[in-house]
Amino acid sequence: MPSNLSDYLGEQEPSRIQVTVALERHLADSWDAFDGHDATGMTPEKSLGRIEQVEWSPPLLTFLIERHGRTCAGSTRADLHRWTINLTDKTATCETVGHRQLRPMATRLHIHPLAEEIANKIVQGQRDERLAWQEPGTVRVILSAIFPSGSGCKQTIEGRRKRFKQALIPLLEESGWRQVGRCVFVKGGTAPVESAKTP
Repeated sequence: MPSNLSDYLGEQEPSRIQVTVALERHLADSWDAFDGHDATGMTPEKSLGRIEQVEWSPPLLTFLIERHGRTCAGSTRADLHRWTINLTDKTATCETVGHRQLRPMATRLHIHPLAEEIANKIVQGQRDERLAWQEPGTVRVILSAIFPSGSGCKQTIEGRRKRFKQALIPLLEESGWRQVGRCVFVKGGTAPVESAKTP
């Protein structure tokens, strides 16, 4: 391990370090020398300008860093990792200690009323941009029209679509409809009403 990190910390009193610019550079220069340095995909440059709540309690240096991996998938939260650097053992360990809300979460959506609305339209044979009537008595529910891809993070959208289908299927089964394909439903033995067949 380069001596500049240990030399720098050796000049610091055990306490919280408020100004971290010099420390960040020394830490980055010596990062790869610590066993466990690559946990969670951490690399030296990620510490520059981003570490916070830095505590020096020899031989341990601890700090928090905000990681944005989940935001790449659309999440509104960043994970908070606490790193502990042991200068004696030359180890680096990491634990997730929470998260930080970076932007407002998606508005909570009540799935069941929405499923009831779509089920009623299907049973009544109504035209709707969220429904594709394929032939008499056959309809496909267009999930992408109900839950557009840009309406939240990927996990949120997928979760809403799954819960919606779980709510919709029994509602339609009660009215004599059955699922025959991915989001495709048929009315056993009858055709939808005339409004569904109108171009």
